[in-house]
Amino acid sequence: MCEDIVLLLTGTIKVGDKKLAKRNDERQRLNDYKLALRKWIESQSAIKNIVFVENSGYPLNELEEIAKDNEHGICVDFISFNQNGRYHGKGKSYGEICLIEYAHEHSRALKKCKYFIKVTGRLFVRNFESIVRSLPSEYDFVCNFSNNLAYIDTTIVGFRSEVYIKRIHQYAAKNVCDEEKEYIERVFAKAILMSIACDYRWYPLLPVPIIEGMSGTKNKPYTQGRVRSIKGTILSRLFHDFNRTSYGLNKPHILEIWKKPPTDLHSNSDNAFV
Repeated sequence: MCEDIVLLLTGTIKVGDKKLAKRNDERQRLNDYKLALRKWIESQSAIKNIVFVENSGYPLNELEEIAKDNEHGICVDFISFNQNGRYHGKGKSYGEICLIEYAHEHSRALKKCKYFIKVTGRLFVRNFESIVRSLPSEYDFVCNFSNNLAYIDTTIVGFRSEVYIKRIHQYAAKNVCDEEKEYIERVFAKAILMSIACDYRWYPLLPVPIIEGMSGTKNKPYTQGRVRSIKGTILSRLFHDFNRTSYGLNKPHILEIWKKPPTDLHSNSDNAFV
């Protein structure tokens, strides 16, 4: 198990604005979370500490019962609050950012961990253990970019905790706005790219995640299967010069070899949760 990584599962069981998600029946969504949580407890052993945070104030007793006295040694911390649709006109992307912030403010495990991996709570990543085993020994961000680096896949994304607080959160909370097409996938991509320019360390998620579950926005199953994952992984390995980046080789990142400390293009508070 990776003791210094926490798995953060984000959730909204009761959707306030039904137009935001086609999969909006609360019992259906609750069942999605129950199914995924059971898999996170029973079908992976890479990470021991899980934090489940939910922002509609929905009772979590059915989820807590699944995690209670499990035989796999998985500790699940449940956090619930009622954001009550207060997204300040920025859409559900802002709600997701608030979920991450609230979890960091109220979870002892997240406050202590060196890294966290955020996964949409209704989903399960079938090859999660392989992904965790392939992580480099040190990193600041692990995610997969798309659309010419314009977006990242936020169904699963990993951060060094202190770097997320310092570099990502404040920028994302300020600039996210679904109506302006500044979705969380977009603002995270921008913040990470600006950080890379300041010598922070990014790596792709490899192997490419195999996602199980239903899309809340489209109410359709994810189609990322094993064949597509293998194809994406091969293409990623061909694209990246792994001898140069030392990905997965437990060697220093090239930026460490250069011995150039991270610098900021713009000033940022060390604690963005204000």
